[in-house]
Amino acid sequence: MRALIQRVKYASVSSNDSLIGSIGIGLTVFIGIGRNDTIETANYIINKVLNLRLFSKEDNPLALSVDEIHGGLLIVSQFTLYAEIKKGRRPSFIAASNASDAIGLYDYVVHEFSKSNCSLVSGIFGSEMIVDIKNDGPFTLWIDSDN
Repeated sequence: MRALIQRVKYASVSSNDSLIGSIGIGLTVFIGIGRNDTIETANYIINKVLNLRLFSKEDNPLALSVDEIHGGLLIVSQFTLYAEIKKGRRPSFIAASNASDAIGLYDYVVHEFSKSNCSLVSGIFGSEMIVDIKNDGPFTLWIDSDN
């Protein structure tokens, strides 16, 4: 499983010209699900996202986690995180899980995040979406459960 995390001041997601939801200070998390991902790999990503110290406290810029500040989480499915682009000019997504297998794991991830102290907004799995992000920093991290 892969996650691209952006610390944000604000983020929102829309689909079909309708706002699904928005968050204030927190994290936008793009989730890519690979062919071999399991509940264990999902739990690894969930734990990392919730517990990484990415927010300031007094004079310490990386002191608090998103869970500790009761920040927002915007979770968006993003199979393109598994794009293979070494050869040719067209990305291959062979390493990404197929949608019918991935949706259950994505729903699990969203459900587990909902148990945190964070306010949660989730995109619509498999939908065309517009994600509006006001990146704070900019601060972007890549998490891969395979590494």
